[in-house]
Amino acid sequence: MKKFRKALALVLSMLILLSVSPIAAFAEEKQEEENTVAEAVWYTSYGIKKGEGTVAEAVANVKTGGKILLQKDITADAGITLTVNATIDGAGYTITRSDTFDGVMFTVANAAVLTLTNITIDGNADNYPGQTDAIIAITSGQLNLIKGAVLTKNSARIISGGAIKAGPTDATSTASALIIMNDDAQISDCIANNGGAVYLGYNSKMVMNSGSITNCKASYDGGAVSVATASSEFTMAGGEIKGCSCSLRDTGYAGSAVYAGYGITNITGGTITRNTNMSDLGAVYVAQTATVGIGNTAYILGNDGSAAESNIYIEDNAVLNINPAFAEGSKIGVSTSDRFAEGDTVNLDFINYSGDVMGYIYNDADGSTFYNSNGVITLIQCITVTFDPGNGSCPVKSKLYPVDVDFGPLPECDEREGFEFLGWYTATDSLVTESTAVSYYEDITLYAKWENLNQIDNHPFAFIGRFFERIGELMRSVFHFLENLFTGNGNDELENLPK
Repeated sequence: MKKFRKALALVLSMLILLSVSPIAAFAEEKQEEENTVAEAVWYTSYGIKKGEGTVAEAVANVKTGGKILLQKDITADAGITLTVNATIDGAGYTITRSDTFDGVMFTVANAAVLTLTNITIDGNADNYPGQTDAIIAITSGQLNLIKGAVLTKNSARIISGGAIKAGPTDATSTASALIIMNDDAQISDCIANNGGAVYLGYNSKMVMNSGSITNCKASYDGGAVSVATASSEFTMAGGEIKGCSCSLRDTGYAGSAVYAGYGITNITGGTITRNTNMSDLGAVYVAQTATVGIGNTAYILGNDGSAAESNIYIEDNAVLNINPAFAEGSKIGVSTSDRFAEGDTVNLDFINYSGDVMGYIYNDADGSTFYNSNGVITLIQCITVTFDPGNGSCPVKSKLYPVDVDFGPLPECDEREGFEFLGWYTATDSLVTESTAVSYYEDITLYAKWENLNQIDNHPFAFIGRFFERIGELMRSVFHFLENLFTGNGNDELENLPK
């Protein structure tokens, strides 16, 4: 009986301990106080520490290179400044701006690197559509948006940078800001004065390798991205900018996707489409105070203005550089007098043009000459030539060639033992050389022709040909010997004759 009482007492003690343990407390708290308390775990280089508290407390305790892991949806009611390198892994949870907080939600300072993954940060524009500040400000340091990172629904109507504003506030500062966007990271449904998604200020740079910026709006310039200072730089190598807009308050503002007002903008890849601009001033606006290049696999097409398609607008005396490496499959907005229709695309190459082009380019009926207010420019249309080396190999797989000019230099095939490369031929067996005109208006394939140097022709006439060829070589040798003999130049030959 005593043993039974002791066992019962032990069970009751365990139940009492469990009832007051942190695990049970957390479960009870989560049911009763949803979205009010942040459960955080921070990992440091000194081990693992678990604790209850706000994200701000976790940020204050995280060590350089540490990781903050959310354990539930939380509400942010104050700004947080990060000054050491850290990763915030949301584990699929959301941080939402409170209805009473209108400041910057996260500030990256002190050259820190903040990486966001598997997290949604919601600016709460659905419930708080009034004036707020950016979701993230980078005054000094770097922001990495990687797998599963989402910045969304922020309303910064009179502040520049709906989701992110980058760069120090002082133009003389040596601090710099960098944004890198990778994987499936997203910025969506944000509103700002300039730069509906991102505002690039002093000493700031953004590299968009992939991901998407969608449905962002600017009251003035740059529906998605505003490149706003001489020390700003934006590179788009991939991803998508779609459904953004500008000129919300009035007409006359520019760049429903990208406002390249200053600094450097390079759009080398990705898709910019379905963005709208009341002013017809382009999905991409190129100012004369900016350096802008487009090339490789960029696709900028199907963006609308108030009256017609408006893909790229080049300000008077501005320069748009089209990269000579502009690749097959790239399409830059070539507008007609009507709205864009599928198929109205032209590949561009070797163009450096200065001028004022509404909606990028308007074309005449034959699609070859393009007009603007300053005169006429001629578009160099290109075809893709694919090189088929047959059983050999060629370092060049395909290349763009402008039409109506000579091919110019053609690639050489690699050496092939026992064979001689004879040149490039069309499917109809016509030889193509450097001086052959590119008179084709569709993509073509050229085929390498090879001669087998070791092949022996067993045809009867081939034997006869080789016989007379040998007789000819012998007769030439005899004539050469007799000529030297009678001219006195053959003494050496006589001395060397066998005795």
